Amino acid sequence: MSRLPEALDVLDKLPTTPIPAGSAWLRGSSLEYDGPLFFNSEPGGRFNPYEGNFGTLYLAKNLVGVLAETVCRGAAEKRLDERVVSLDELKKMACFRCKIKEPLLLLDFTVPNLAKYRLDARIYSEYDGSSPGKEYIFGPLWADLAQSLGCNGILYPSRHHTTSHCLALFNPPSLTHSYAQLHTFEHADVLTILDEEFDWGII
Repeated sequence: MSRLPEALDVLDKLPTTPIPAGSAWLRGSSLEYDGPLFFNSEPGGRFNPYEGNFGTLYLAKNLVGVLAETVCRGAAEKRLDERVVSLDELKKMACFRCKIKEPLLLLDFTVPNLAKYRLDARIYSEYDGSSPGKEYIFGPLWADLAQSLGCNGILYPSRHHTTSHCLALFNPPSLTHSYAQLHTFEHADVLTILDEEFDWGII
């Protein structure tokens, strides 16, 4: 098991990464919403706050990461015949490029030496399977700590595609963002990734 935050977990004792102003990230979102920038403060999300005093927006650095965290979310728990999605459903989703206009300081769980901090990969992936919502065990409390230490979010590997980096971005009012829609999920690039990276069927 990994571990929960402790009093000794101060900023200079944790892995952090600065991200320059103007960085661009991708977001998969349903077209039924007004836009993709949704900061979720409800319990149960990987890095949603435990105390609920801020919200978290989930982004990915590449399209593979976007699909790993949306269409293919929960892939490890699915049988092969369950790994399918309809073209009609894909048409209802879109990929957006989100630009973050200020520099970020991120708690970085993508570092290869997590053991240096007495952590392991379960820090960003382990959830309590006995609970109905399968809430994540460690992430919410680490999100609370990161935000309290002045971090803007948490950088972490996708659970289902570990070379794809994702960003749990917190929503302090000082940060401003912009976004633009790139394409819907029936785009050829999306279909290729679903087939080649995830062995996902289209019906």
